[in-house]
Amino acid sequence: MRLPGIVITVAALHAGAAEEFTDPLQSGGTGPLMVSIYPAKFEMGWFPVDTDRMFDKRAPEWAKPRRTVQIEDVFAMSKDEVTVAEFAEFVQQTRYLTLAERSGAGQRPAIGLRPPEKQCLHTPWAGHPGRRRGPVGFDFDTGLTWRNPGYPTTDKHPVACIAREDATAYAKWLAKETGHPYRLPSEAEWEYAARAGRSDWDLAMLVEDNDADTRNDIQSVFPSPGPADERTVNAFGLRGLGTRLEDVWFVAEWTVDCWHPNYEGAPEDGEPRRDGDCRKGVVRGHMFRPFAGRNVVRLGETTTETALGLRVVRSPLSGPLVRAD
Repeated sequence: MRLPGIVITVAALHAGAAEEFTDPLQSGGTGPLMVSIYPAKFEMGWFPVDTDRMFDKRAPEWAKPRRTVQIEDVFAMSKDEVTVAEFAEFVQQTRYLTLAERSGAGQRPAIGLRPPEKQCLHTPWAGHPGRRRGPVGFDFDTGLTWRNPGYPTTDKHPVACIAREDATAYAKWLAKETGHPYRLPSEAEWEYAARAGRSDWDLAMLVEDNDADTRNDIQSVFPSPGPADERTVNAFGLRGLGTRLEDVWFVAEWTVDCWHPNYEGAPEDGEPRRDGDCRKGVVRGHMFRPFAGRNVVRLGETTTETALGLRVVRSPLSGPLVRAD
């Protein structure tokens, strides 16, 4: 398949990635750096190798049944998670308030009381390697937003404390600003991009030789946060989905799908799932939770956390592309 105005090279046909480009914003500047990805058929879900590594002895129900998915069209995905600077441009242009900002941010709950679900939940040792051992947990510290997620950030860090409606609002603004169809990725697009042509990669493989104590020390497994553009790329040209542990920045990313406890009846053409529990959005990728660095792990979320951000997709992909320098 070759769409008008899109250059797909021989290397892209082999590796899956084509051109890098940006779209100009009406308000000035450009949108996120995008990577065009060629469609293909891939296996989605839990592989036998996944059960042979650390953490799990059997395939979880939410990752079954493994199935063949045919991505039908060329699409583009942002090379990195949306950054603090990119989200700040959206906020500046629209005066948008995130869900956490609208939900009483800055107010601490009474002792023993859980804060409102819509607030940004905080893992107390985010960004502090080796500070604390033991299974990862979340406290109910409030007052956290994308401007202050509980750890130091720069303009180049992935934006965090983002709820599904915030991520959707950003994608809609980007579509309006660029005149192109931006949205959140489907689950299938996300996993296809994360696997990048491999069926055997899993973050757990990188730490398979660790002993039990080390496995439970999340800070010996995951690095501290860093700028989005300081990581190497995977085979599709995307950062933050690589196979090297030091390339992982542990924000998870929203998809557009509604939550369903398994893949029974899920679309096989890369389209998002619209049935199920649509009060919950599906989160994929790295964050401060055991097992969540694995590229098959999926979580149903109704709230946001200090390690929850987004990527965007442009699809369908047609017309001339402004190639990145």
